Amino acid sequence: MYYNFEQLTKIATIICRKSEPDPIYLRAPHGIGKSWWVEQFAALLEKETGVHRSVISWRAGQMPDAGDVVGLPALGNGETKWFPPEEFNRACREPCIIFLDELDRGNQEVRQSFFQLGDSRVLKGKKLHSRTLIIGAGNGGIHNQANDYQVSSMEPAEQSRWTVFDLEFSKTLW
Repeated sequence: MYYNFEQLTKIATIICRKSEPDPIYLRAPHGIGKSWWVEQFAALLEKETGVHRSVISWRAGQMPDAGDVVGLPALGNGETKWFPPEEFNRACREPCIIFLDELDRGNQEVRQSFFQLGDSRVLKGKKLHSRTLIIGAGNGGIHNQANDYQVSSMEPAEQSRWTVFDLEFSKTLW
């Protein structure tokens, strides 16, 4: 089933009313406005709820290893502690939108590091703020039947962590 941006906005608004919103994944060809929609959706949510959510944009295809997601270890008092990226700490302290763009272009190690984030909103023991929203985007799925894009498909365990929307371009809505 295909959705347009108007339908997506209505459904995503309902998802965001949950105390801990489910992750949303957008699949569509390049250039139709997925990234633009995320920014517009953040502004719409702020207008409707009065809650500002800054957009933290991570491009999975540009992350060389899981350390870019989970952070770096440091040894202190005989223990290893993990220090996640500053943006992730912000998403734990205050409502944000974590936008994982080009997720299906990320290497397997990077994508695996998002598993716990997707199913329990936790990464290395740090829990996201209850109003933080996770949105992923990619070009795969039903939009890549001709293998035009150099992306990896999601296996069942990965896909089960997302509410997936296959989008179609609408010239009228644009």
